[in-house]
Amino acid sequence: MATSLSPMPNTIRDNPGPAHEKRGNAVWVECSACKTWFPVSAMMQRPGAAPTCCPHCHHEEQLVAGS
Repeated sequence: MATSLSPMPNTIRDNPGPAHEKRGNAVWVECSACKTWFPVSAMMQRPGAAPTCCPHCHHEEQLVAGS
């Protein structure tokens, strides 16, 4: 199994779910530190975007490689 030097978080798009969950232009991201899933704006995937911050453990990480 190949490993990446710079692991990127897992993402899920257009995931159906309960009515109270954020939908539309959202991307679900898995925190690489605590494995909590949380929604972020799709704009967070653009180069130069600020890092995401996990609401559970407050770990920050970039969604775009090289930014």
